[in-house]
Amino acid sequence: MTTAPASDAELLTAALRAQQAGRSADAAVLCRQVLAREAAHPQASLLLGLIVGQADPAAGAALVARYLEHFPDDPAATCNLGLLRQRAGDDAAALALFERALAGQPDLTAAWQGRGHALQGLGRLDEAAAAFERALALGTDGAAVTRNILGDLRWSQGRLDAALAEFDQAIAADPRLTAAHLNRGIVLARLGRPAEAVTAFRQALALEPSSTAAHLELASALEALRLPEDARRHRTEAYRQQPVTLEPAIGAPPAGAEATVLVLCSADRRDVSVRFLLDPARFKKLHLVLLRPQDGGPHPPSVFESLPRFDVVFNTIADADLGVPYFAEAAALAARSRRPVINPPARLGATRRDRLAETLAGIPDLLVPATRRLSRAALVEQPLDGPKLVRPAGAHGGETLERIESAAELERFLLRTLADQFYLTDFYDFRSADGLYRKYRLIFVDREPYPYHLAIGPSWKLHYWRIEQDVTEAMKREEAAFLADWESMFAGPLGVAARAIARRLDLDYGGMDCGLTADGRIVLFEANANMLVHLNDSEAGFPYKHTYVPRIFDAMTALVRRRLTASPISC
Repeated sequence: MTTAPASDAELLTAALRAQQAGRSADAAVLCRQVLAREAAHPQASLLLGLIVGQADPAAGAALVARYLEHFPDDPAATCNLGLLRQRAGDDAAALALFERALAGQPDLTAAWQGRGHALQGLGRLDEAAAAFERALALGTDGAAVTRNILGDLRWSQGRLDAALAEFDQAIAADPRLTAAHLNRGIVLARLGRPAEAVTAFRQALALEPSSTAAHLELASALEALRLPEDARRHRTEAYRQQPVTLEPAIGAPPAGAEATVLVLCSADRRDVSVRFLLDPARFKKLHLVLLRPQDGGPHPPSVFESLPRFDVVFNTIADADLGVPYFAEAAALAARSRRPVINPPARLGATRRDRLAETLAGIPDLLVPATRRLSRAALVEQPLDGPKLVRPAGAHGGETLERIESAAELERFLLRTLADQFYLTDFYDFRSADGLYRKYRLIFVDREPYPYHLAIGPSWKLHYWRIEQDVTEAMKREEAAFLADWESMFAGPLGVAARAIARRLDLDYGGMDCGLTADGRIVLFEANANMLVHLNDSEAGFPYKHTYVPRIFDAMTALVRRRLTASPISC
């Protein structure tokens, strides 16, 4: 006797049982058997859409939409379609579907949660918070996760205390929610409570020892507590676990313009920032973080061999002091890649502060103050024959830079720093005729100078972030004139000297900070590959920067494109 084929109802019942048992593939096969008989079968379309949507949200959404053509007033199915639209990246369409579902079933918790996510994605944070609060009021098995999401939203609003309260409630609901402990620590660190942050990060790591984010955040908190070796250990562990990250291009690049840049970084992460230097619409960035030999470096060959294809290498490990433990591996990887290399490590040693005088010797109209690299013991014994600048080797930004003129001042300085190696530099007064100090930054891209900023202030310690709040309209006009035509201020032989410095450094990317002396010379503060360039200043407050600074980014794009044209083979 021939067995009668299973009915559609029987096949769907079997599909539901398979799905509930975690056998999604079997359930999908059964649904397709039903659809082979009736292409628009609503229930089979719905179930298959939910299964397929796990891997392909757009395909799943099309199937669920087919079900809704037959049952347009089904709130649960409408909510599921919204979730699929949301996973496909269409928050606006998802929001309309969640609101339609809630019109039919106002107590549908999943729709309130989805509405919150959609509103958050659309930047409507206050409405998103209200949606999540409504979901919590209705009651949900995922209360801890929702509290964590709400805390993240409060954090995005800048309401750190409210965010902390949400993370506390999330942990109370589920003490094993790693993300809540991690987020709680981040907020505590931002609130200036690093010791409590350390405890939170350690709790996150106890739950998830392989959490890269927890190791990195813990490292930052330990640094704030002046525990650099403990911080280094956790940062190293994070990059040992995850040495490679891919940062995709944003948006559609110009035709044929996209390339992948292998960005070599150090575990210390005191490297050149490529956020603005590499156009995010043109370049994918493949970050490879190197480790010091004493921390487990170099990486095994398998790490390099497993890298995705890339077109050019940018060595951002640029500090001539801090980069030393990484330069050998960076050079070996660059050579092994057989790709064009921006800033080969071999060129960076000549930029060390105590070597610049030799590197730039003989350039007319340039004053390079004498600089010595000294151990702590040697520094204490060094005679002070006039005002000196002292800083730890590898330090930038001016936080630990001081001018000293006596042994007592040196002693007080040493009490404030744990460093073992220092730079001692002769100080030259570079005040202008109006009594103000001026520090100029020129960026060198492929050995061509580009103006970046001019800091003006009453103190010799000119770091742009220190004086920005005191910038007057007159200072802005002067800086704008510098950015528009830097050679108007570096006229004649000074412009010649600046270009000579760029050529002598022989860097693909670098720059210099300098002043101008009363007798008409450039006085050099530093010249190296570790120059920070950004465009974070508000366009309303500094419109001229948004006009002129992008020329640096365009020059970097042109440099990379030239290197690719000269060497078109990809790894």
